[in-house]
Amino acid sequence: MVARNNKATVPAQGELIFNLTKTELAALVQDAVKSVMVSQAKISENDLLTLDQLIQWTGYGRHTLYGLTSTGQIPFVKKRKKLYFSRKAIEQWIQSGNK
Repeated sequence: MVARNNKATVPAQGELIFNLTKTELAALVQDAVKSVMVSQAKISENDLLTLDQLIQWTGYGRHTLYGLTSTGQIPFVKKRKKLYFSRKAIEQWIQSGNK
């Protein structure tokens, strides 16, 4: 919503709601890209991934991954009631066409 003359209005599609300079926009985009790259680097550094990391890395949904683990179709380890996935094993699993 945009405030105009002390009244809140819904912006029309395509209407600008922020006033940014090119420099400010470039900084925002750079920060967003760095954030994604750092999170991806953390995932690729770890051999064992949590379920949330695997969701982020592969794009599979939580329900889908639970289904694949319950039927034994995806390699995983369960420790203290938590699921862990070997990054290398998942890469091999995907490359083998078992996705």
